Amino acid sequence: MSRKLLLLLLLLTATAAMAFGQNCIRRCGNIDVPYPFGIEPGCYRDGFDLSCNVTESKLYAGNIEIIGMDVLNGQARVFAFLVDGSWYSFRTTDLNETDFYDRNDGRVPMVLDWSIGDVGCEEARQNSTSYACRSNNSRCLNATNGIGYLCNCSSGYQGNPYVEGGCEDIDECTDRNTYPCHGSCTNLPGSYLCACPKGMRGNPHEECFPSSERSSLHAETIIAATVSVGGGSVLLLVATVALWRVVKQRTVQKRKEKFYQQNLELLRKEQSSSSDVALIERMKMYELEELDKATNHFDKTRIIGGGGHGHVYKGILLHSFSDQPQECG
Repeated sequence: MSRKLLLLLLLLTATAAMAFGQNCIRRCGNIDVPYPFGIEPGCYRDGFDLSCNVTESKLYAGNIEIIGMDVLNGQARVFAFLVDGSWYSFRTTDLNETDFYDRNDGRVPMVLDWSIGDVGCEEARQNSTSYACRSNNSRCLNATNGIGYLCNCSSGYQGNPYVEGGCEDIDECTDRNTYPCHGSCTNLPGSYLCACPKGMRGNPHEECFPSSERSSLHAETIIAATVSVGGGSVLLLVATVALWRVVKQRTVQKRKEKFYQQNLELLRKEQSSSSDVALIERMKMYELEELDKATNHFDKTRIIGGGGHGHVYKGILLHSFSDQPQECG
């Protein structure tokens, strides 16, 4: 004998629509009975009739006790024979004792899925008479467990989608925990508008703050950014000028070296072709550094003439052996 007793799940379906009855009993004991379910004739959709044991205040679908209804999710909580192994831990004493049966009256709580009809939403909409989603602000959902479909209220609405006008607008402004708004809230059909009050700024769903604080912060940010950019520009300008001076000095130095080499080569040619050997022997060749020092870095005030080979400078050399100044030109 199996340790688990199998239960044939109840699938509640209907093939025809029925008008939602007025003045219907919608409660049995402490359990609500929403449409499409009902107790009295004319108060339920075909196939969704229930019975209420007034003496026990218990609701039944056939001989199965219903302990809860969830219209939007298509579920019913019932007491039924044991089928869920995770709920029940088997004990050998349960086979020959009645303690388990007595404790639970031979049943355990379960959840049954139910759906409308045996077709999906697309086909169901084609028959407006039997289509179960009656509220204007409702939508159809294909059943995820088995055949048929379910009805639900559209976003921003709540209530019973199986009843005309059953889905009503949600006033989000009265439920700040679910629909946060830190500003002025205006309810709209199926939605709501949240805005920061006059003189305030920010994301009203998170925080609103005075505009002056925001403006001050914005201004400080701009000033800081401007100072940073300005300081960077000054540093860049100083670096550029310094680099230009270095390049200029190197260019002048290279030109001086070039002229010196040209004049030196020319002088050597003249020496080799001159017949005045004594004059050549008395001539002294100076290094560029010596000439630079003698002319005070080629000061323009030392220029005494010029010609095809450039300027002629007056230089003063100080020889270490006599410390007496001598002129060179």
